[in-house]
Amino acid sequence: AYVVRQNLVMKALLVAFCFFCGLGLLLCCTVYEVHGVTSQLLANSSKDMYMYVLGDGSVTNVVSSRVPIFIGKGVSGFVDRILEGSGVSIDQCAMLCHPGGKTILETVEEKLGLTREQTASSWTVLAEHGNMSGATNLQIADHLRRSPNYLKYQWAVCTSFGPGLGMEGLLLRIPSAQA
Repeated sequence: AYVVRQNLVMKALLVAFCFFCGLGLLLCCTVYEVHGVTSQLLANSSKDMYMYVLGDGSVTNVVSSRVPIFIGKGVSGFVDRILEGSGVSIDQCAMLCHPGGKTILETVEEKLGLTREQTASSWTVLAEHGNMSGATNLQIADHLRRSPNYLKYQWAVCTSFGPGLGMEGLLLRIPSAQA
């Protein structure tokens, strides 16, 4: 039983690393200033999104059709916590949302009242590259950095959803947009 438990702990650590590495690398590799960090696990959703390691070392993602429903129920309060105390409102932000799929992006737009311009980088990366797990976050941040929206918005909210079902979020200031 101990060996099984130890293997489960190691697999959980691997899953966490695979998911959270995208947000961690975002801190190191881009030109944004981090002004807030928030994490949350959504209740009763652990069987709706998870990853496991196969015997050959490959990783398999399992995502149920209920994930957008969980995200829809939690994203508004989650983003409120990201913005809490900053004096920034969501309409002042570009939204860098990890595009697990079209339905997730549509759900986040609807629940937060976002425009397609605010989520443009997420849509573009989804169309051009699909879901690349944690690396998708880096692609979205890089796309915004190279787009005209980089100069339009002074702030960006970065959200990512992963195993657990967990939500990770950052409030980023875009220094070059400052007057």
